Amino acid sequence: MKENAQQTTVEMADQFLNSNGKIFVVLGVLLIILFGIFGYLFSVEKKLKRLEKQNSK
Repeated sequence: MKENAQQTTVEMADQFLNSNGKIFVVLGVLLIILFGIFGYLFSVEKKLKRLEKQNSK
């Protein structure tokens, strides 16, 4: 009985997100956040390498 209730809840959530197209909004926001984090890490890495190069001279 409990499995059936959980499965129904998952199906309802899945149908709700897919029926209104909100799943694409959620995926888009997640991708933007991930690209932002990777871009920030990349820029910090470049700055760190530049500082290490200046410090070694």
